[in-house]
Amino acid sequence: YLGRLDSIDVRSCLSQADIFLIPSLWENCPYSCLEAMAAGRAIVSTDQGGMPELIRDAENGLLAQTENPAAFVSCLERLIEDKVLRERLGSAARKTIESPYTDVAIARLSADYYQECIGRAGG
Repeated sequence: YLGRLDSIDVRSCLSQADIFLIPSLWENCPYSCLEAMAAGRAIVSTDQGGMPELIRDAENGLLAQTENPAAFVSCLERLIEDKVLRERLGSAARKTIESPYTDVAIARLSADYYQECIGRAGG
């Protein structure tokens, strides 16, 4: 466990990793996963919460059954042994977040949401 890292240290760690593991029992859309996807890393995640909306099994990452350690081991072994798969999933992960999560896209979503709230408050 490395404790709290600043963004430079996070990027440094991600640049040295080939696989990013998220074994959480519950996640919606963790920033750590978005960071790993932006870095083009192959993701192994739990199949719970919002993760299956972000990670599509065998398309841009691998999903393992929650509370099944053998499923996580199997996914990790698969990625460790298959460099082509690891690189394909990492590239697909990056492409998944390139356009919907840009600064401009998030700003537009935020502005639209605020405009909707203002409209509801006034009428």
